[in-house]
Amino acid sequence: MNHQPKVPASLPPRRIKIFSVLLLLFIQLSTAAYSQQVNVTLNNVPVEQFFKEVKKQTGYVFFYDEHIIRQIGKVTLNLHAVSLENALAACFKNQPVEWKISGKNIFLRLKPATDNQLQEQATITVTGQITDQQGAPLPFVTVQLSPAAKGAVSDEQGFFTISGVGPGKYTLEASCVGFEKLAVPVDVKGQPVALGRIQLQPGVSRLKEIAVVNTGYQRLSSERAAGSFGVVNNATLEKRNNYSLTSYLQGQVPGLLVNTDGTMTIRGKSTFLANSSPLLVVDGFPVERDINTINPNDVESITVLRDASAASIWGVRAANGVIVIQTKRGAASRKSLDVSFSSSLAFTKKPDLDDIPFASSATFMDFEKYKVDKKLTTLYGKPRNAISPVADAWLNNPAKAPAIVDSLRQYDAINSFSDLFMRNTLRQQYSLSIGAKGEKSSTRGSFSYDNVPTYMKQTGTERFSADLFQTTALTKKLHLDMGLNFVLINTTNNGLQLNDLNKLLPYQQLQDANGRYVPQPQTFYQADKDALLKSGYPYDWDFNLLREFRNNNNTTQNRNLTAVAGLTYELPKGFSFNSSYQYENYSSTNTVLENEESYNVRNQVNFSTVVKNGKLVSGLPKGSIYSLAETHLQTHTLRNQLKFDNNIGSEDHSLTAIAGLEIREVSGKSSSMVKYGYDPATLQYANLDYLNGYTNILGTTSYIRDATLFTDTKNRFVSIFSNAGYTYLDKYSLNASARLDKTNLFGSSDKYRNVWLWSSGISWQAHKEAFLANSPFAVLIVRATYGINGNVDKSTSPFLIAKVDRDAQTNLNYGYISNPANPLLRWEKTTVRNLGLDYVLIGSRLRGSIDYYNRLSTDLLGNATVNGTYGFNSAYINYASMRNSGVDVALTGVIVKRAVNVSTTLNYSYNSNKVISVDFPNPTVGAYTAGIAQAGKPLNYLYSYRWAGLSATGAPRVFDEKGNAVDYTKEMTSTAALVYQGTTVPPHYGGLFFNVGYKAFALTAGFTYKFGHHFRVPQLQYTRLFESVNEVHKDWSKRWQQPGDELTTDVAAMPASQTGLTVYDNYIRYADIHVATASNIRFNELLLNYTVPKTLTAKLHAQQITLTAQARNLGVFLFNREKVDPEYASDLSTYTLLLTPPAEFTFSIKANF
Repeated sequence: MNHQPKVPASLPPRRIKIFSVLLLLFIQLSTAAYSQQVNVTLNNVPVEQFFKEVKKQTGYVFFYDEHIIRQIGKVTLNLHAVSLENALAACFKNQPVEWKISGKNIFLRLKPATDNQLQEQATITVTGQITDQQGAPLPFVTVQLSPAAKGAVSDEQGFFTISGVGPGKYTLEASCVGFEKLAVPVDVKGQPVALGRIQLQPGVSRLKEIAVVNTGYQRLSSERAAGSFGVVNNATLEKRNNYSLTSYLQGQVPGLLVNTDGTMTIRGKSTFLANSSPLLVVDGFPVERDINTINPNDVESITVLRDASAASIWGVRAANGVIVIQTKRGAASRKSLDVSFSSSLAFTKKPDLDDIPFASSATFMDFEKYKVDKKLTTLYGKPRNAISPVADAWLNNPAKAPAIVDSLRQYDAINSFSDLFMRNTLRQQYSLSIGAKGEKSSTRGSFSYDNVPTYMKQTGTERFSADLFQTTALTKKLHLDMGLNFVLINTTNNGLQLNDLNKLLPYQQLQDANGRYVPQPQTFYQADKDALLKSGYPYDWDFNLLREFRNNNNTTQNRNLTAVAGLTYELPKGFSFNSSYQYENYSSTNTVLENEESYNVRNQVNFSTVVKNGKLVSGLPKGSIYSLAETHLQTHTLRNQLKFDNNIGSEDHSLTAIAGLEIREVSGKSSSMVKYGYDPATLQYANLDYLNGYTNILGTTSYIRDATLFTDTKNRFVSIFSNAGYTYLDKYSLNASARLDKTNLFGSSDKYRNVWLWSSGISWQAHKEAFLANSPFAVLIVRATYGINGNVDKSTSPFLIAKVDRDAQTNLNYGYISNPANPLLRWEKTTVRNLGLDYVLIGSRLRGSIDYYNRLSTDLLGNATVNGTYGFNSAYINYASMRNSGVDVALTGVIVKRAVNVSTTLNYSYNSNKVISVDFPNPTVGAYTAGIAQAGKPLNYLYSYRWAGLSATGAPRVFDEKGNAVDYTKEMTSTAALVYQGTTVPPHYGGLFFNVGYKAFALTAGFTYKFGHHFRVPQLQYTRLFESVNEVHKDWSKRWQQPGDELTTDVAAMPASQTGLTVYDNYIRYADIHVATASNIRFNELLLNYTVPKTLTAKLHAQQITLTAQARNLGVFLFNREKVDPEYASDLSTYTLLLTPPAEFTFSIKANF
């Protein structure tokens, strides 16, 4: 049966129906929704405190000039369950301030001065219209005519009129919060002056925003937070369109290294073998789900917690840093009905297989002849071993071999593989969000569908996600939040894998002229397999990749359900109490159906078949093989938290503090099974004898492996936590946090279960000091923190761990000790010191931050070699310490501020990693070349043999510790003979972004870079070439072939035997000449955003429409002379084939109604 990919080109009708039902249901629920209310109790405090409360409760952000704050002064408010508009009116009552809500922003400005006593001496008027770059009218713009001292304010359509102007030359100044002030010369000559349209340029850098950072537990003012945070804001996320959320983070946050496989590290790796991934927090709760299950369109912001002060509140899970994701469900709806829709299409051309270092077809044929000539290819056994057509011709029919070889030269299997099994791809994404508000509650729902095919045919992923969230004011002081998130991911893997190229001869024909499968060499000699079929064997024994492709049936379904609920009660005097709960349910089902056409079924059944008493007897039944693997994970998290946020005594002293109790349980179950003789029509399968073996075709005894497996784990955590931030005179801040974690991971004794982690920090807003009043800094904040984070490995215990397993040969159960008792077992701990500086220059032309950190990780767990007399050769114990130190720099500069705006952002990180101590060192050559931790060196270091060239016979030579050249007949035993060649992890990395804006267009070019690390360039290795292979490294033609070649090549000759072959290959693989720089610069993205003019969007009844053209993976600049991409280097010796991702071109549209 030909299984075609179940990847639709557009949203299927069935999903459209489901989508429609959900949408109608959601709209029905939304009609009863009411707006979020504002509850504020403030007594004679600066108005900024009101701004903070509004943003916290509604998500709105205030923009204002500094002099407005001085005009307003202090406010006293006692508001309960009032609308945002009424709260603003109450705050600014009797104040010289006007306000305007635009989108998510609240703009403030002073009311224009008027003189009702002025008697106009002239009747000339000056009129005009103020618009933004897109031509949209700008209301509330202050227009002044100097030196006449006359002015006006633009109306809702941007029009203004200044009356009573006498003849003369004037300067008209237009100013509006959020835009650059504009001066226009005006010449009044006795007639009314119509200036027409006047465009203002954005001037966001002139504004001051009440910025906050999100720790997951609370939101803090960035000015008062001493910790080190990296933030990816909504504007950065909205302009991009990718399937994977990790791709949004590449180069965006100093200290965060995103690897090509999607894994991430923050400020270096701080553990050997325990979990090294950052903790993922979504909407205030830690989650077990993968970050790529999150719909990027639902994300409001991403905050990376880098130091102990920022992350220690998360306790033992925070040593690797914390990534806090805040979704849009936390922000209130801006309108009674707010609808947003986005759609994107992304085209990717299939990659070029020429980048894989395969030898040409002609070179491979020469290789096969060479092996026959050197008697390295022979036929043996019964049935005989498989060999290729070329080897068969030279071995058994040498007279006709040249003609046979020539007939095969016409075929190009690599191109055939690309044509038959690979494709260009079209990624699709559709997203819809709906928000509603009313008097007492607000609701938001989002739905998205992603179709992501891979470049291998019949392989891809579909993701469907839905998110619903509602917040309701039950009373004036009691609020209820409820949310539900569901993600369904279907993955089909019915195509081939790139590594299947290893099974294909470069000249292999997969079909003949009549469309029949052409057998490929596999398992046994083809003639012997044909004879066995004629003798009555159950199945034909032919292997063919195209036949495999047409009979694959491998699907995986992942389901993730997350439900949250929380109650918040506002208490007097700045106190509030919150009780919240999260339930997470993850399940995964993988099914593989191998029908009777698949080679694995036919091979296993035939291999188990022998002749007994004149009859064929099979140890395995005919029929399909069905495999099922299931995983289920559940988490329950309950948190009770008390919060205080208010002044203490007077406005000079402010305190923000939280304290609480958290209880968390993580339980998981998994199971797997394999059924033979399976009939998909009747769902029946064969009963097998797992205890007694059977005789296979080679005459030996085989056992049927019972693949049934069950696992059941449950871990519980109880935590007490607190965090407090005190600020004096709005300039000096002190932060402290502490957390006690108790868990059953380390047994039942409190000695092992309890761990205290804490941090402290200070910050100084130096720009508010009088002696810096005339400095070039608009903002200057100095920070310092110290704290302890923790990490835990769930696989170990202070007590003896025994496990039960099943013997692969006898299928009998047996028990064994997997880890000896370790009464000295301790948590891994990391102490972190951080010094930081945040600055903004006057005019905001330059802003940024600099952080220096020093992280010391102690009691690191690892497999240490111990005295064998203890009964174990190794034990998993605390045995090492390691230090990470470095610098994180973020720098943004505005280069041009005119009609064309040009700015650039540089994110730079430097990390120095060093292992400080190892209690049980392993200072051997093998340990050094394998990269086993050594004191005084980075965790991921490179040690190499010093290359001494080839011998007169073409054998590889290296220098020993005395400088003598030795070949493979002498294995190196002294580490003094090795040379240190740095680390495989980049010590320098980051991102560089250029932004250009002109009217409605915004262009962004993004680059990522990694410098200072090295990698081993994969080489021609000979160990596997003694086996039957279907390809060979392209360096085969450059190898040593005759005396004198050692003067012109460093590619060793193929040895005549396998004696000493391991050392032979090691001297090649680990030679210093085969280490190259891994430094690279990637042209990661190019974005062009266009905002459709409001005059046009209004006709479509839309508030905003944005069109985006995006290109990713546009190229890479490599610094090594081999021009090998270090992150996608194929290693034929390990059957590892990799390709640099091809460029992806995306077009998307986003609309808000």
